[in-house]
Formats: sequence, C-alpha cells, structure tokens
Amino acid sequence: MSLTLGQKLKTLRQDRSMSLADLAKVVGCSKPHIFEIESGKSKPSFAFMEQFAEFFGVSISYFSTQPTEKKTMTNNLLQFFTYAHLPEHLQEISKPFGELANKLEEILPSNPEKTTAFRKLLEAKDCAVRASLFKS
Repeated sequence: MSLTLGQKLKTLRQDRSMSLADLAKVVGCSKPHIFEIESGKSKPSFAFMEQFAEFFGVSISYFSTQPTEKKTMTNNLLQFFTYAHLPEHLQEISKPFGELANKLEEILPSNPEKTTAFRKLLEAKDCAVRASLFKS
C-alpha cells in the first residue's frame, strides 16, 4: 500500500522535527490548512506542491500516490557532474567537482541547503570550465 500525499508530507515534516506551524510559515499558509492536507481533507494547490517539493528537496512526483522511490533533487543534479564524455583537458577541470559532488551526496542529509550547495558547486564547475576556454 502506498502512502497518501498527506502521509508523505507529514513524514517529511516530522523527519525534520518541524511542527505544523513551522511548515505553514515556510509555505505561507495557516497551520490548519497544513493539517487538512496531511489528513487528506484538502488537496494542496500546484503552487504549494512546488513549495513543498523545493523545501524538502524532492520532486513533485514524489507526492504521487503511486508507489515511488524517494528521489531528491541532488540525485537529479549529479548527472551534471559527470565528466567522462568530455575532452581530456576539460575532464581534468571537471573531475574534482564530480568527485566532491559524489562525496557530498554520501555524507550530507537531504534538505534545501544540500540542494543549494549542489547548485552552487555546479555553477562553480561551469565557471571553471568556461575560464579554461576563455580567449582574451
């Protein structure tokens, strides 16, 4: 039996030791509204779903009632740290970023800050690659 949207939301919230009021403040709604969503009495708007997904670092599809594996945004971002397909001179620049990204995936808990760290690391990698290609 798969979990309902509300059960998944409640589990994510409780895993982070957040109260209903804490989550309500994050997404800009009332505590009773969060309770209604978690108890299945109300369905959240797509905008709220986007906020929940971004805050908890999961895809919107995670909230589907179909059985799914919890997949974090950082898992999705790891694809951009691969370097084997690059020319050798760019592999040398990209490899340390890829290795660091994989290490961070192993050791950091899933949360919005982890996703931000991956996005900023990706931006730094892209800047380093562009710097190596820069022609003055």
